[in-house]
Amino acid sequence: MRYPIVFVFCLVVTLNAVAQRITINEKAISLPALFKEIRKQSGHDFLYNQSAIAQVGPIALQKKDATVQEVLDAALFNQPLQYLIEDKVVMITEKNTTGAKSGFAISGLVRNKQGETLPGAAVLVSNYQIGAVADNEGCFKLPLVRPGNYTLVIKMIGYQPNEQTVTISNRDIKLEIVLDEDVNVLREIVVKPDRYWLARMRVFQENFIGTSPNAAGCKILNPSVVSFEYDDEQRILKARADDFIVVENKALGYRIRYFLKYFERDDETQVVRFFGYPFFEELEESRAKRKKYHKKRETAYNGSPQHFFSALFSNTYADHGFVVNRMIKSKNPEKLSDSLINRKIEMFAKEVKSRKERRRRMDSLALYLKMKSAPDTVEILIREDIPTHELVKRKSAVLREIDFKDALYVTYKGERETKSYAKYSGYKIKRPDDLAPYQVSLVYRTAPEVDFFENGAIYDPGSLLYEGMWGYERVADMLPLDYQAEP
Repeated sequence: MRYPIVFVFCLVVTLNAVAQRITINEKAISLPALFKEIRKQSGHDFLYNQSAIAQVGPIALQKKDATVQEVLDAALFNQPLQYLIEDKVVMITEKNTTGAKSGFAISGLVRNKQGETLPGAAVLVSNYQIGAVADNEGCFKLPLVRPGNYTLVIKMIGYQPNEQTVTISNRDIKLEIVLDEDVNVLREIVVKPDRYWLARMRVFQENFIGTSPNAAGCKILNPSVVSFEYDDEQRILKARADDFIVVENKALGYRIRYFLKYFERDDETQVVRFFGYPFFEELEESRAKRKKYHKKRETAYNGSPQHFFSALFSNTYADHGFVVNRMIKSKNPEKLSDSLINRKIEMFAKEVKSRKERRRRMDSLALYLKMKSAPDTVEILIREDIPTHELVKRKSAVLREIDFKDALYVTYKGERETKSYAKYSGYKIKRPDDLAPYQVSLVYRTAPEVDFFENGAIYDPGSLLYEGMWGYERVADMLPLDYQAEP
């Protein structure tokens, strides 16, 4: 039975409670008593429904010098309650409370710099199957959007695309979007012919769409929108697109409109970096095709970053087949100091010139020359399990932060490596024999904070860098973030 929500306002103010660290050592404490103790030690007030709290009996809790969030995470673990902290006020609510909104609306007005509204402007949400078209008054609305971080791309012929990033937490969002005229449309553009375009297009397609089994079912429908620039000195291929790149993925059943922000391929290091905003549309399907798409989408989702971070959010990643270890960098034990190596090279070089025991001295010289070019550090896999509380921090009811140093070594045991992946050995990662058949990926941080949502979406996609299986899979294996496996 559900009861109406009645908040009990606890207005006790403790002027001396300035410390944010909490110490609790109780074998059986009720939640009201716990909240009172937290308020005493930290100055936080609590709002909650008495009937909801009554569902939870006394709990055992031992925490020393912990944050309010850490104490609440431990106290409410596996309980039917959740919390939200705003300005030292903690709101405790039931999970999936009756009457709670299933989503929030993003709405707004699209106009130009002259103040004229722009009917027909397309408003698309990156990485989702969500979009709208501005009506006759230039207004649009995207209803029932779940809490999260979203990038909107607003586009109309004759105007430059506009990007808006919004964060949905607990309220609707209203925007006013101004589009700038596209000066390229107003003047004649001279395009120089590129005799290498076909060859560069093949390279682009292989690195953009990928080489996985699903890539064979993909086709760029408008390749003419892509142009290239090659830096001969740095040996870097760059690509740009004048419009959305439209990819038809007959393997997964999507038409993807990809708004490319940048693409670079370093021919020297073979490293590829590209970034953009994909928008998904369902292809028309028969019952037979729908069954085929369902199976391949499920395979694409299983073991993906989206799958991993969604399971990490709910602390069920081990149940989903993921094993997470650390990969740390350590001093190379087989490499001597640079000063000693240089002295050895100088000594053996002189002895080679004097022809004294020439062959042996040449072998020694070659050994130290090779040692000089060896890396100063080596990567070492630490097979110990990482406690979840060390890896994940709760930032709010809808947001988590993953915290790690060096790299994460993520193994997915739910599927084995494909034959096509094994052929591209540049992506393969060394692993112990017992992990040989499984999918392995390395995860690096490129930003101080890495936040993620319940659906597996990363708050800032550029905050992580992938190697291995996750680095190998490209646009051909992308799924929208609102993908849900069919029962």
